[in-house]
Amino acid sequence: MIRFSVLRERIIECVTELLRQRLRPAKDMVVSLIQLELAYINTNHPDFIGGSRAIAELMSRMQQQAAEQQAAAAAAHDGSSAKPDNPPTDRTPQLRQQHEPPTQGMLAGEPITASFSSQANSQQGTAIRGLRLPQIPRAVRLQGADSADISDRAKVEVEIIKSLVHSYYSIVRKNFVDLVPKAVMALLVNHAKNNVQSELVRHLYREELFDDLLRETDDVTKRRRHALEMQALLQRASEILNEVRDYKV
Repeated sequence: MIRFSVLRERIIECVTELLRQRLRPAKDMVVSLIQLELAYINTNHPDFIGGSRAIAELMSRMQQQAAEQQAAAAAAHDGSSAKPDNPPTDRTPQLRQQHEPPTQGMLAGEPITASFSSQANSQQGTAIRGLRLPQIPRAVRLQGADSADISDRAKVEVEIIKSLVHSYYSIVRKNFVDLVPKAVMALLVNHAKNNVQSELVRHLYREELFDDLLRETDDVTKRRRHALEMQALLQRASEILNEVRDYKV
């Protein structure tokens, strides 16, 4: 391959063309995987968090935050044994009582998952045709209202929807991380590996191409000519030495 540069270039061209031909099927498979994910949101997936589980995790997180607030308030004191006039109380039952109305109907997971599926499916038409997903903003703010004006109920609903979206996004991401490399290996790499020999034979194994493919570079040709001249000089010198040795005075 180093000696015959023309042969090396032609082999690279054949392999590159073979990979280019298989690039379209591999890309089509990846596009098909995206279309499958856009076609239907499977809320029955075993790894999907579900509405009731999202609510349970949210309540647990709220209890943990309340406990951390109590610990921070206790640490802010000077360490004296005197009890404050208004010791901090556990607001978890109050928060839970405030948040009960929006979550009672969602414990079964039906309203949240149904809304989650319908909202996602309503935007599939444009996404499937163009396959250009919009960039996800870093922060989403409610228009026409300040964040302080949002009720606790709305905050709970937002957190639940965020948990559901994050859970399903993790499932989709896991699927693509696993399936896309498999599609590339099956339709591009393995196909090229199994057919590269036949492609090289079909394009290069021709008698009329041998002289061109096996043409050496100018540098190799120059070194070969120099070696032949040196060989001729050494042979002539050897003959002269033999004549001198055989000469009899």
